[in-house]
Amino acid sequence: NYAAWAHRRWCALGRRGGALAAAGALREDVSLFDAELERTKRFVRVNVSDYCGLHYRQAVLTRRAERAAPPDWADEAELTSSLIARFPGREALWAHRRFVFDARLRGTANDTKEALLAEELAFADCFVQKRAGSEDGDRGNEKDATPRTVHILHPSWAEHPAAEQARFAAAHALWALEAARRAGVHGAVG
Repeated sequence: NYAAWAHRRWCALGRRGGALAAAGALREDVSLFDAELERTKRFVRVNVSDYCGLHYRQAVLTRRAERAAPPDWADEAELTSSLIARFPGREALWAHRRFVFDARLRGTANDTKEALLAEELAFADCFVQKRAGSEDGDRGNEKDATPRTVHILHPSWAEHPAAEQARFAAAHALWALEAARRAGVHGAVG
């Protein structure tokens, strides 16, 4: 619940650095941050729809970047990618993906930002294409279809996790384009 995560954040990362700072994690000891990230990784893997856990993880990652050493954003992107692929239709995972992309974009050299954007758009596109492919697959053999054949998807499709996944992926792609445009990435048109 939100109150429990807020309390944990206050205890671990409080105003003066919290328990992690008191234990010596301000500049040199990243192991305490890494231990906390490992604990939250286990939590988010089994509680994928709980954004509070992901939000706390974002706070730990941000504090680690500020006080110790930059986290491995590529590893965090990989974790998020695997969770999104494994648990379709979870908006909390896509929101965390935005946080990770934004952090990677800010921490990336200008000459590699275009490649990062292309990677992010390809990731989102694969989920949009999966939905398009599943819709096409429901149509049967196109040779047998006449011009008057109407292909109506079952109404439950709108609530199907794959439909949600495609919607979240499309929204993420638009958001990534806008974030990249604001960061000055050439070719990003939002």
